Amino acid sequence: MEPANQFQYGYIENLRLTKLKAGIITIEGMISGVVGFLMGELLLAQPPLQFFINSPGGEVTESMAVHDLIRSVSTPQSPVVITALGMAASAACMIVLQAGDKRLAYPNTTFMLHELSSYAGKSETTTEKADSTKEMKRVQHQTLSILSGRSGKSVETIAKLLRRKDLWLSASEAKEWGLIDGIVGQES
Repeated sequence: MEPANQFQYGYIENLRLTKLKAGIITIEGMISGVVGFLMGELLLAQPPLQFFINSPGGEVTESMAVHDLIRSVSTPQSPVVITALGMAASAACMIVLQAGDKRLAYPNTTFMLHELSSYAGKSETTTEKADSTKEMKRVQHQTLSILSGRSGKSVETIAKLLRRKDLWLSASEAKEWGLIDGIVGQES
C-alpha cells in the first residue's frame, strides 16, 4: 500500500473507531448486505448509541434484520436515538428509522413511503407467483404494523395512503405524520 493510502486508511479507521467509542453508527446508501457490518459495529460501539441514517431504502428482509438488531441493543437505561439526514426513503424510513426509541431528523431531510414492491425481473411460475404474493402481503402487513405502532395511524389508513403511489414528506410533514419525534434544532 502506498504511504498516502496507508495514511488515508489509518485516518479513516481512527475516525470510525472514535465515532464508535462515542456510540455513533452511520447507515448510508442502500440497505443491502449491512447486517454483518452492523453487528461488528455494535460489538465495538459504546452506549448510549446514536445512529445516523441517509438511505434511499433497500431490501425489506435486510431492513427487518437491522430493525431487530437496533431494538436488541436498546435498554431503558440506554435508549437508541436514530437521526435521519438527507433522505430516509422506503425501508429506511418505514422499518429502520422506526427502531429508534427517539427518532429525529435534520430540517431538510426528505422522507418517502410506498407499498412493498417485488424484485424486478424475477421469473416465476404461476404457483411461485401466488406464493410470492402471499409472502409479500405478509411482509407488507408486518411493515405497516411497525409504522402503525410508531405513527399512531391504523394499518388500514397507512395502506390506503400508500396504495399505488409514493408518499413524499418534508421533515415537518414527517413529524406531523408520526414518523419522527422531533427535528434537530427545533426541539423544545
